[in-house]
Amino acid sequence: MPLVVLPVAGSGSASKVSDSFGRAEAFLVYDTESGERTEQPNQGLSSSGGAGIKAAQQVVDVGANVLLAPQLGENAAKILRAGGISLFKSRSGDTSDTIAAYLAGELPPLTQTHPSQHGA
Repeated sequence: MPLVVLPVAGSGSASKVSDSFGRAEAFLVYDTESGERTEQPNQGLSSSGGAGIKAAQQVVDVGANVLLAPQLGENAAKILRAGGISLFKSRSGDTSDTIAAYLAGELPPLTQTHPSQHGA
């Protein structure tokens, strides 16, 4: 069951792709076989530091195959790559549009990371 994960702000049909991975409100988990969409609260959201690391581990633990995100810290990216997760640069706005763009092969790989912001 290929799973695609996106960081989101808001919930349900009002959710949008979050500008932040580690501080996203939740993660949208999309099953590419069944089309099922579920949301999980971001366990790293309230962390005083290392939010991206905790969020990355949560995405690995979900069993994701792909992460669609606008940007990532270098430590989160290392965890995700070590977990075998493919990283793609998401579009801003609607989650359905971003998922459709990924499925159509329109999203570029997410290759650049930013320095980690512990305590930020």
